[in-house]
Amino acid sequence: EELIEEALSLMDEPDELRRAADLLAQRFPAGTEPARAARFLASRGFSEEAVEGAVSRLPFENEVSAP
Repeated sequence: EELIEEALSLMDEPDELRRAADLLAQRFPAGTEPARAARFLASRGFSEEAVEGAVSRLPFENEVSAP
């Protein structure tokens, strides 16, 4: 457990945010509910800051233009 905490503390926060945003962009289409995307990242161990930052970057249903 200490080894995991140490490794996580060494992780650069902007790098974590970038990885979280990249993962969401790959896994979720535009229009996905923000809560669903946030739960997905949280379940994979991303920090609250990374989850909030990545979710705020995704285009959600109210931002997606209709055809």
